Amino acid sequence: MPKKIKIAGAGLSGLTAGMVLAKEGREVEIHELTNSIGNRFGDDFQGLENWTKKIDVIEQFQSLGIPTDFEFFPTKELSVISPKGKIYSFSSRRNFYYLIRRGKQNGRLDSTFFEKAKNFGAKVIFNSKLPSNEMDIDATGPKVTSAMAFGFTFKTDKKSRNFMILDNDLAPKGYAYCLTREGWGTVATAFYGNYQKGKIYLEKTLQRFKEILGLPHEELHYFACRGSYFPTQTLKRNKTLLVGESGGLQDYLLGFGLRYAILSGYFAAQSILQNKDFDKLWKREFQKPLNASLVNRFAFEKFRNEDFEKVLPNIGSEESLHKFLTKVYNLGLATSFAFPIIKWKLKDRFTKFEQDLI
Repeated sequence: MPKKIKIAGAGLSGLTAGMVLAKEGREVEIHELTNSIGNRFGDDFQGLENWTKKIDVIEQFQSLGIPTDFEFFPTKELSVISPKGKIYSFSSRRNFYYLIRRGKQNGRLDSTFFEKAKNFGAKVIFNSKLPSNEMDIDATGPKVTSAMAFGFTFKTDKKSRNFMILDNDLAPKGYAYCLTREGWGTVATAFYGNYQKGKIYLEKTLQRFKEILGLPHEELHYFACRGSYFPTQTLKRNKTLLVGESGGLQDYLLGFGLRYAILSGYFAAQSILQNKDFDKLWKREFQKPLNASLVNRFAFEKFRNEDFEKVLPNIGSEESLHKFLTKVYNLGLATSFAFPIIKWKLKDRFTKFEQDLI
């Protein structure tokens, strides 16, 4: 009889792995340190990216049997605001990304996966810390802080907004954003370094959006969360498989890591069910875009505000942004050569996590 599979963490990676395994008849325990799912999130909007692969991400999930009956909003438009306030609007025939909402409320991504995992027979145990030597899958989330986002969710008018600001005074080495749908919105700043100034950057971000958009809002819930990035060659630690940000799987450039989180949980489950090498599965799926995003992260951090003013007008026509992003996240010859050099240059950011994997 197959042994019980024990998963640490009831985030998206752990829940995905748990529901896939339970659906196939395996006995699964998911141990969650906190008292519920989605505690890191406040019903905020996040983006499920749709540019790193030719296949649409929703179609990919459906083809793999990953549930897609959570609430999502296809997004084909994005406006980017320069430091001087000039707005560049882009659109695409294909969705840039899907807006989803995170949290424990009905219909959210987290709650949908939680209910599916339970319905398939996975046992979720809250307020439980699983010892590391008992973990079959480690989905415990970020190990190091590579970037942070400070923001809040709010009630607003019914307008749909998809805005990003590139301005190092609001989001050093990152970006600020405003996303609204159906009377609900999220404003946040996502950046690297100077985390003690997060609330100051957030106040500046809100003020800028008020000036540009005349943003009406009723503040509801403040949040702060971190992201953990690490370019590694293995996501196996003894018998344990590391998934999601526990394994440093994040989009190093823009922080769109949901696709990696969910798929890494799926591939961890498949490696157990089919006795396949987990490293081979995840590398074939997304190591190239991950490596490319690290190279571009290095370049992005060199940009000053005056550089943003020069680059934005040269991205091209309204419909070119999706092609631009697809190109940025695909590992060309130059990017392949640059990756090991840049990984070495940024090694101080990853040293602690690398030691944890040994």
